[in-house]
Amino acid sequence: MKLFKLLLLLPLLFVFACDTGGSDKSIFINGEILNFGEFGTIEVEVIEDDRTRDSDDVDGDGEFNLNFNADSGLVTLRFITEDITISRQNFSVTDDSTIVLDVTINQNPAGIVFNTWNVFQDPISINNDDEVIFVETDADFIINGDNDNCIRTRGSSFVRIEANTIDILDCDEGLRAEDDSEVILRSSQSLSISSESNGVRARSQSVVSLGQTLNPIDNSVEVRSFEADGVNTSGTAEVIFTPQNNNCTIQGSNDAVNEGSDSNVDTDGCTLVDG
Repeated sequence: MKLFKLLLLLPLLFVFACDTGGSDKSIFINGEILNFGEFGTIEVEVIEDDRTRDSDDVDGDGEFNLNFNADSGLVTLRFITEDITISRQNFSVTDDSTIVLDVTINQNPAGIVFNTWNVFQDPISINNDDEVIFVETDADFIINGDNDNCIRTRGSSFVRIEANTIDILDCDEGLRAEDDSEVILRSSQSLSISSESNGVRARSQSVVSLGQTLNPIDNSVEVRSFEADGVNTSGTAEVIFTPQNNNCTIQGSNDAVNEGSDSNVDTDGCTLVDG
């Protein structure tokens, strides 16, 4: 899907992703098979635990749409043509998200290529022992807070997101971790947090880690607060930055880092910009 087409879809995607109240079917996949003309009919299925969660026939423009719920964070995408059936197992999904895919189906050797894989995620707010796990370095992961907190964790909850790029924007607080919760964000390329209030707020015994994947391409980390601190900690909280080659900037309109007396912020060579 070309960039201009994606930009036109963004407002609609945001409505779809957010308008999930009262419905278990909180995951949307809007896809396009770029080389659909090489095949006759194509059916796309999403499967979890040997159960078909949803299916759709590819239309005359090569497009398909799926809407489903998932008990786990991993499903199988199956593409069924007149001649071959190809599956992508362990396809990562998260609740309350809209996924945009551009797909190429290869026949020889058989395989699936994701030319575009964008995940538009609703703000994440979890408690107790809840967890959100997304690990897929082919994907670009976007959270638009619409002036709300973008990620908030409490209790012993856990968030782990590893992607090609991670873009967390238009937040009140970008990331707020409390109690014993833990947040891990890793990107192969850029990881950015942009917020009005604190970019990262860690309290109590929480742990936050921001940095590079195991095989980074050109990783950079940026945290920016327009009205407060880039990083603000209290209690015995820890915030750890592990950017590639110290390619990292933390900026706050007050302080880049406002570290509590018993907490720990490891900026690992990041450039700190106050005011």
